[in-house]
Amino acid sequence: MIEDINFNETQENEQQSENVPRLIYVLKVGEANGLNIYHFLYSECIDDVWMEQWSEKPACNCRFLEPEPSMYSYVKEVKTEVDLTLGQSGCCNSYGDVCDGVLSIAFENIDNANTYPEPFRIVLHYGDTMDEVDSILAQRDIVSKFVEK
Repeated sequence: MIEDINFNETQENEQQSENVPRLIYVLKVGEANGLNIYHFLYSECIDDVWMEQWSEKPACNCRFLEPEPSMYSYVKEVKTEVDLTLGQSGCCNSYGDVCDGVLSIAFENIDNANTYPEPFRIVLHYGDTMDEVDSILAQRDIVSKFVEK
């Protein structure tokens, strides 16, 4: 019943969730020893994260999409054989479409796969919490580690 809802508690939970690190960008930094190396950028205030070129199309032609260091709080590095297609590489969309949830921030490229990945294909979204991302990666035996900004 509506009278059983504690609106103060609901507001407190919403405020607490605002301080949770959320995924805002995935950057491929290179390859080494047959592994792809990615940096996952997280911010605790995703409402304050926006780069001027994020609204421009196509995203793949924009040079300055990576957020400024002041816009994110944490960087986690992932080394994996998995090839991720990144939201900023789209040639029919803007990065703003990624932020709006129209497209994923990163997904597993299966173009050259012989079988569908088990137990699932990796798909990450703008605003996923750090815990959600770590859980998804862990189910595929992929570990992320903190690195300096």
